[in-house]
Amino acid sequence: MDNTYELNALRSIREATIAIRDLENQATATAKRYKKGIKSINAHISSIEQSLDDGGTIGGLEPWNVAAPTISRLISNPVLENIEEDNTI
Repeated sequence: MDNTYELNALRSIREATIAIRDLENQATATAKRYKKGIKSINAHISSIEQSLDDGGTIGGLEPWNVAAPTISRLISNPVLENIEEDNTI
């Protein structure tokens, strides 16, 4: 076995390891984004429940009528593309 063979094998292992790390990072980011979507919908539910606890609101200003377009899209179509990306550091 010569050095070239070993170097090629080690390079291949390194590239595969980097690919795994990249996929793991993407999986983590995706999971965080889904959790953000769940948190957003839970906050929306809480605002509706609070409205009920308070005995209602002014007509037309109910939480389900004034919900942000992003939350409305997410509720009607709960997919990753409808969850806002977190651009904070």
